[in-house]
Amino acid sequence: MEGVRQWPMLPGGGKDLRKTKRYENWHLEYYGRLAAGRDSQEASSKYICVDHQAQYREGGSANQNGKLLFAVVARCGSLPCPPYYNNAPITCVVCSR
Repeated sequence: MEGVRQWPMLPGGGKDLRKTKRYENWHLEYYGRLAAGRDSQEASSKYICVDHQAQYREGGSANQNGKLLFAVVARCGSLPCPPYYNNAPITCVVCSR
């Protein structure tokens, strides 16, 4: 892969890929929801795009003190509403060329 890029989309864009804005000559790899670690956690994290078809890893239920991911939601005032909606998850796409 020569390059990979991810960026947020407008709400609902992940459900209707015809409305997804992509760079010309880039290929859509997957779409999903924006997620990140909580700012109250010891180590902050970057935003990542979690595939809409992501599956849970089978295994024990023990707490291994690993990193947790939380959905990133829109907040009116910080973001313009519309096109965003208060408390709505932010969708994203990952593309390559």
